[in-house]
Parts: sequence; C-alpha cells; structure tokens
Amino acid sequence: MDFLIVVRFFQALGACSGQVIARAIVRDLFEPKEAVQVFSLLVLVMGVSPVLAPLVGGQILQWFPWRAIFWVIAVLGAAGLAASVLRLHDTHRGERKRLALGGVLRTYGALMRDRAFLGYVLTGGMAMAGMFAYIVGSPYVFIEHFHVSTAAFGYFFGINALGLVLAAQLNARLVRRFSSDAIIRQVLAIQVVSGISLFVGAWFGFLQLYGVAALLFVYVASVGCLFPNITAMAMAPHGARAGSASALIGVIQFMLAAGSASLIGAANSGAAIPVATLIAVCSVSAVVLYWAMVHTLRSQPRSSMAAN
Repeated sequence: MDFLIVVRFFQALGACSGQVIARAIVRDLFEPKEAVQVFSLLVLVMGVSPVLAPLVGGQILQWFPWRAIFWVIAVLGAAGLAASVLRLHDTHRGERKRLALGGVLRTYGALMRDRAFLGYVLTGGMAMAGMFAYIVGSPYVFIEHFHVSTAAFGYFFGINALGLVLAAQLNARLVRRFSSDAIIRQVLAIQVVSGISLFVGAWFGFLQLYGVAALLFVYVASVGCLFPNITAMAMAPHGARAGSASALIGVIQFMLAAGSASLIGAANSGAAIPVATLIAVCSVSAVVLYWAMVHTLRSQPRSSMAAN
C-alpha cells in the first residue's frame, strides 16, 4: 500500500500537466470569445472524466483483476506521450524565463492580487466543490438512502455525465449570442435555485428519488455551461503568464473540490441531507463570490477601475 501511495503521488504530478497545459495552449491560440467555445469542447474530457472514471473503472473491475486498472492507465499515459511528441507544437509567444521558485511565487502573488481573476477562479472552485460533493456523495444518496441497485445507479451517474457534456456544447452556441458574464450570471442563478431546492426538499423529506435526481442533473449540467466561461474570462488578461494562471486555477479549484469531497466522506451518513446541504452552500457561495469580486468590479466606471 505504501508503494502504491508513492507512485500515485508521482502519477498525479504528471497528470496535472494535462489540464494546466491544455488551458494555457487555448489561451495562447484563441481570443476570449473563441476560447470559450474551445473550452466548451475541452469539457468533454476535463469535466466528464471525473464523472465517467468511476463507471469505467467499475466495469474494468467487473471483468478483470484490479491490476488491470493500472495497465489501462499506463496505456493511456503512453498514448498521451506519443500524441504530445508527434502532434503537439509549442504555442508560447511571450518571453521565455528561467524556471525559478522565486519567480514562480512572485507570478502567483501577482495573480492572487488580481481581484477579477481570483473572483472567477473562486466562483468556479465553489461550483466544482458542489460537483465533487455530488460525485462522492451520490452513492450514499442513491444506493444507501433510496436503495437503488448498483446497476441502476450507473444509469443515473451516466445521465448526469451526459448532461454535463450537452450543456458544454450548448454553451459553445450561447457564447455566439451572449457575453460570457451574462451566461455566468444566468448559470449561477440556476445553480442557486437547484441547490436550495435540493436542500429544502431533502431537509423536509418531500423530495423522492426522481425529484432529487432531476435537481442533481440540473446542477451538474450547469457546471458544463459555467466552466468554459469562467476559465476563459479568468485567463483572458494573462496571456504572458498563461501557464501560471492555468496552474493556479487548477490548484485553487481542486483544493476546494478536495475539501468538499472530504466533508462528504467524513459525514458518511447514508442520507441525502449532507450532499444537499453542501451543494446549496457551494452554489450560494459561488454567487456571493462572483457578485462581490467580479460583478461589482465590472460595474464600476472606467475611471474608478483605472484608479483601483
């Protein structure tokens, strides 16, 4: 077990590069409005993989020994390496700097002082925290609370993954007609309504299986619309340090997601209330953060923003 933990740590060091570099490449090659459409396509992989991975892993374990999981991961890693070597060209256009810890930390510090960047990242982070509450807590809700079979649970999980994909593709069309901030505001409103409705229904016990499933579907699907816009808007002003911005986005959002997942795992109550409560808290927090850190800043007159 100790050996598995060590090699998983190094696996994570490599795995993080995929999302970080992909976001930076999109920022290098596309302007913000186009970037939103490309990020919507990337949600097919980045957003759906945490949702589909348990389903795929479960099927592998059903037919093969548990060591087959690591063979699959090794093959996927080799395929990614080959594709990177053969097909991925350098897209960085800015000045090349020597990699030094002090410089990296100074860049992160400058990004953290950018109120709009941090606002977008935290807003997306709270939405991701809500989604990871669903990912970790859904077995408790569906299997233990509503006594759904494991096979039927797979269908519920898969339908939500499909909703995430379809919403991301819908977003690619919406961004042609509406601004990213307008879409973000509407999606956050949908998340708040679904999150609070889920909490109230679970608390008072009047929501049954399909009511809970429908509200979870709405929340998870809305993340597919939210993330491409959040990512593009956060990275838009930071072309010269796109890699650092992308890395910081990942660190902050996955820290929030890990905290959310840990809370659900610690609760382990076999009830819907912990999941519903955390999703409601995350959705409301996302709105508050966006309104306080992004919307109020965007609403200021240009002269006032320049002074700030």
